[in-house]
Amino acid sequence: MQDFKCVTNDIYNIKKELDEIQVLLDETYKNAIQVQANLSEPAVWAGESQLVGAAFMDLVTQYHKLLAGDGAGPVKEASDGMQNYLDKDEVFYDEWSEYQEIKSM
Repeated sequence: MQDFKCVTNDIYNIKKELDEIQVLLDETYKNAIQVQANLSEPAVWAGESQLVGAAFMDLVTQYHKLLAGDGAGPVKEASDGMQNYLDKDEVFYDEWSEYQEIKSM
C-alpha cells in the first residue's frame, strides 16, 4: 500500500480556475438572456426567421442556464467539492499525530 497526499496548492489552483469559469458562465448566461430579449422584439425581424431564431435562442439560453445554474450548476458543485476537500485536508493532516511526527523528522 502506498500513501497518497494531494498537493493542496494544486487543488486550490483548480478551485480558483473553477471559480473563474463560473464567473464567465454567469456572464454568458446574462448575455444570452439579453440577446434573447433583444431578438424577441418584432421590429428586429418577423415571420419564420423570427420563430426559428427565437427557438434557437431559447435553446441557447436554456443551455447557459444549466451551466450557470444560478449558483448551483456543475462548475459550482465541483468548486464546492474542491473547497470541501481543502477544508478536510487541512484538518486531517493537522490532527494526524503520526503524520505530524514524521513530518517533524
